[in-house]
Amino acid sequence: MSSKIYASHLSWWDLGPYKVREKLNQRILSIKAPLNPVKSIQNITIKNEKRSTPIRIYFPYKEKDIPIILLIHGGAWVAGNLETHDNLARYLCAETDALVLSVGYLNAPEGKFPFALEQCYDALNWIIENAQTYSADSSKIAVVGDSAGGI
Repeated sequence: MSSKIYASHLSWWDLGPYKVREKLNQRILSIKAPLNPVKSIQNITIKNEKRSTPIRIYFPYKEKDIPIILLIHGGAWVAGNLETHDNLARYLCAETDALVLSVGYLNAPEGKFPFALEQCYDALNWIIENAQTYSADSSKIAVVGDSAGGI
């Protein structure tokens, strides 16, 4: 039996990673929902001797002893990015009064396994080392994600 879906629509498997990324990202970004207010947002790139990782930090209105959420976006390791998961990061920050670190890991196939996982681990280590700079409590860290990010 063919992997093609009837009515001449291709299945996700037939599209290839770049088209899947484009379609998934478009679908996610087309969802209209109110944006939760956060105190501020900062985009930075963390670096070590092996790789660079873009992260986006969401600051709550709370200012001391802030818990931390490391957000790893979903998208089957092929799609998703800081933009597609901006609303979720804002929601988590606003609803939990936590500092949210969203990881912009490199999607496959450009990021060959386990590169994306290593970037997420780099982000975790970075926030543990730098928590005090942000008045955050490194003993209160939750790692969360959806789809691939939740594995």
